[in-house]
Amino acid sequence: MLKIARNFELPDDSATETFAILGRRGSGKTNTAKVIIERMLDAGDQVIILDPKGEHWGLRLKPDGKSRAYDLPVFGGLRGDVPLEHTAGNLIADTLIDRNLSGVVDVSLLPHGKRQHFAAEFARRLMDRRRRNPSPTCLVLEEAKFFAPQTKTGNDAVMAAAYQDFPLVGRSFGFGLLIITQRPALVDKSLLSQAECMIAMQVVGPHDRKAIREWVKEQGDETAMDVGELPGLEVGEGFIWSPGWLRTCKRLHFLKQRTFDAGATPKRGEKRVDPRPLDEAALEGLRGAMAESVERVEANDPKKLRAELSKAREQIRRLEAEGAKADPEALERARQEGVAEERARFAQVVKKLENARKTQAEALQMSVDGIGLVVSELAEPLGIDVPAPAAPAPRAVRTVSEPRPSRPARPNEVTGDSAVSEPMQRVLNAMAWLDSIGMAAPYSRVQVAFVAGYRPTSGGLQNLLGKLRSAGLVVYPASGEVELTEAGAAVAVAPSTLPSREELHRRVRDRISAPMWNCLEPLIGAYPNAMSRTEIAEIAGYSPTSGGLQNLLGKLRTLKLVDYPSPGEVVAREVLFP
Repeated sequence: MLKIARNFELPDDSATETFAILGRRGSGKTNTAKVIIERMLDAGDQVIILDPKGEHWGLRLKPDGKSRAYDLPVFGGLRGDVPLEHTAGNLIADTLIDRNLSGVVDVSLLPHGKRQHFAAEFARRLMDRRRRNPSPTCLVLEEAKFFAPQTKTGNDAVMAAAYQDFPLVGRSFGFGLLIITQRPALVDKSLLSQAECMIAMQVVGPHDRKAIREWVKEQGDETAMDVGELPGLEVGEGFIWSPGWLRTCKRLHFLKQRTFDAGATPKRGEKRVDPRPLDEAALEGLRGAMAESVERVEANDPKKLRAELSKAREQIRRLEAEGAKADPEALERARQEGVAEERARFAQVVKKLENARKTQAEALQMSVDGIGLVVSELAEPLGIDVPAPAAPAPRAVRTVSEPRPSRPARPNEVTGDSAVSEPMQRVLNAMAWLDSIGMAAPYSRVQVAFVAGYRPTSGGLQNLLGKLRSAGLVVYPASGEVELTEAGAAVAVAPSTLPSREELHRRVRDRISAPMWNCLEPLIGAYPNAMSRTEIAEIAGYSPTSGGLQNLLGKLRTLKLVDYPSPGEVVAREVLFP
């Protein structure tokens, strides 16, 4: 157990939970955070501190400012072991994760714009690396408003999006979050609302008390804590409230930190204190860890890999050319000793290049998801409906046995039989299936991909559609849309009978993700009535303002399975009810 007050302890697995420590300057919030951090370090948990104030290096010393405490590496700041460049977010994250190191990342010397760049890159890389190798890790955000502000513009929005994933999905990979701030009103509410444990200390500002009151109200019991008592709390005193996790609300005097208070207001004539340097072995290990991270990044740098690939090809050509001029025995020796070696090297370079491609593709997708989340979070409070492809007008369902209406041939349609591969046939059949359940053509590529079992951005799907278009079996009426020609309709195979309503719902469920179905199922039950996003969130297990919920509903709308009849409301589409 982690003892943080004379009569209160936290569970041993607290490193994977989300905490919010709130209090005005001088209320003791940083001391309380240090107590929790120290207990986690004592328990062997990994703790990573993002510090914009430049004071957490004090964990290296005991309160006297002389004796050694925790041998944590400090990156950046006035007292760092190594300097910090704003482009080193990936490098620092890799170093900490590769060695499972606890450490302080001091960004106090970075200007605002460069701090944004570093913090966003650092957060994305931490999440990506822990996603691949889960382990208990507590990320501490000192003055969280610097990394996840409530008011987001420009690069602040991109940076904040990188941190919203930690309370939402980070626990699945071992991540916990400890948020510290003296201005809760200025911190992204999507972070505060996800806190499992709030520690509210002396707070005076009306806007900040309102933010705490809103958090209390969201937990469902406004009587558990009187926010009006917060201005009268003593230094080091606060309420700890965890209605779901610890199921407790207590007023406590928190213990004093056991390390040096580097954030204390300096006094006249007071001697400057510097952290004891890491011992040479630890410092050398840190340099080695960073060198290994640099080497791995460089080894997967696409530019360098392409250069190696070109060099390998040239070497193979040279060896084969030289071998052609030699006698048969020399040629055989060259093939065995040279060409084989270069071909093996060639294969390794190709493999590295492919790994680099996958890594960059994943990083790009994370950035795209983050931007989409930001757009949804900005639009929702203002009642702005983020536009999606317009839904076609509803039409009556017709059976497969009905003859298709004749229409003029399009210029690129062909007559006669064309060679249609099995994957091409599957795409044609997907459009026939959509037609059979009442979906009006033309179809979006997202819809066709959904039914045919491809990703919408799949290169394979694009190639198949291109071949079908060249064969005159489909046309592109508009950007992102596809439609069967008369020739294509003749080749496509539709279901012999229309699916029952239950069968249609089962097919849809099998083709979408479980989280998407959790959002769609209650809408199917409520049809033809709409539901509020708050109602859907409660049933599906999300926060109403969650970016994850917005993304899921957006995907369902793109598939034309749901619609937004008015701001804040969602309704299932009539196509789900044949």
